[in-house]
Amino acid sequence: MAANLILTDATVTRPDAFIGQLLYKHIEFQLFPPLSKEEEQRLYIILKINLEHIKKSEGQSEPKEFAFREDDILLYNLFIPIIAFVFIDNTFINEFNDPEDIYNFIVPANSDYLRLQWKQEWSDRLIFYDIEPFSNDAQIALKKALPYSKEKGHLIRLGRSVGLTKAFE
Repeated sequence: MAANLILTDATVTRPDAFIGQLLYKHIEFQLFPPLSKEEEQRLYIILKINLEHIKKSEGQSEPKEFAFREDDILLYNLFIPIIAFVFIDNTFINEFNDPEDIYNFIVPANSDYLRLQWKQEWSDRLIFYDIEPFSNDAQIALKKALPYSKEKGHLIRLGRSVGLTKAFE
């Protein structure tokens, strides 16, 4: 839910523009070299997200691309939930042990940036998938999209649990 709330707020889009529709091929991590060579600085990481289902006022769909950088204010940092999904799913071609390993890359001198690649089988998979019952427990449904109606219910319940009198939608 955190990623959905941050993405909705930061892009000023309706959650149904990406819930159940955002695939790994729609997001990309780009690494940029430090701005200054004098100082020991870390790479800059940019997260690009291509939302393909943003409706215009006429009801037609128009894709839009958004770029996010790491943010010191954790509340607005989309990197944390997205990088968590990526590492839980083990989607990068590179075998990273933890997110800190990404900073060990070196952007080649003849390039402006370096793009991290997905494993081929993950390109067309969902980022936000549903959970289904399994025995006496639940399991992640890798091929079943998280329905917007279900996430909307979670959002309303969150609003009620923090004491909002109006439905938080």
